[in-house]
Amino acid sequence: MMKLPKGWNQITVNQFTELASLEEKDFESVFEMQVETLSILLDEYPEHLYDLEVDKLNIVLKYLN
Repeated sequence: MMKLPKGWNQITVNQFTELASLEEKDFESVFEMQVETLSILLDEYPEHLYDLEVDKLNIVLKYLN
């Protein structure tokens, strides 16, 4: 299973910078932006996240919200 951050103190400066640079206009959908956000936070390739079952992806998104 992916290692989820438990708080902002587990986010690196590089991750924070990448997250701050994300803009909705750069994505075709909110879902794509969420996957990119997750890929940054989890240090995973976005392609790996697209392969997750929808239920598992929703659990991860709810946890991080």
